[in-house]
Amino acid sequence: MGVLEKDGPRDIPGLSAEIILEFESEEMAESILRSVEVDNYEFISCRRDGRRLVCESLGTPGSLLHTLDDFLSCVITAESVYRST
Repeated sequence: MGVLEKDGPRDIPGLSAEIILEFESEEMAESILRSVEVDNYEFISCRRDGRRLVCESLGTPGSLLHTLDDFLSCVITAESVYRST
């Protein structure tokens, strides 16, 4: 039975995702990284590369969807706070 069949399995184990976010400055990237890494726990790993944040996560499609959705919401909030100060 295939993964995409109506009654097939719903999740594919071992998927990975990489998100690269580029900011206006290294200072902004560092500030946002420090803001979001507290909530990352073991779900997503991020590192700064100049003005970019390189973020990687592993999981099933469902878990990746939730992890990346939460992560991007946190990034948007951190960026908004950074711009308002």
